[in-house]
Amino acid sequence: MNDNISNLFQLTEEDKDQYRKLIDKIDLDTSDDVISMLKAKLDKLISSDRLNDIEINLIKNVSVLVSIYQTYPDLTASIRKKILFAYLIFAMRMMIYQTLYLRLDILTTLL
Repeated sequence: MNDNISNLFQLTEEDKDQYRKLIDKIDLDTSDDVISMLKAKLDKLISSDRLNDIEINLIKNVSVLVSIYQTYPDLTASIRKKILFAYLIFAMRMMIYQTLYLRLDILTTLL
C-alpha cells in the first residue's frame, strides 16, 4: 500500500521540467510585492477561524522559507526563485482549498 501512495505523489520528469520552466520565469524584482500580498492573504486566512491547528502550523512553517529569503539576500537567484515558487504554490493552494471549503459550507447550509 505504501508503494501506491508514494507513486501517487511522485513527480514525473515532465512535471519536473514544467516546474523548472515556471521557476525560471519568476521575476525576483517583484518578489517583495508578491510576498507582501500573499502574507496578507494567509494572515487573513489564519484570522478567519476557518483553519485547524495543523493548517495554521503549516502556514507558519512555510513562512520560515520567506524569512530565510528575506534574511539572506545573498542567496543565489536560483535558490531565491525556488523559495518564492514554493511559497507561491503553497499560498495559492491554501487559498483555493479555503475557497472551495467555504463554498461547500455555504452549499450544505442551503440544502
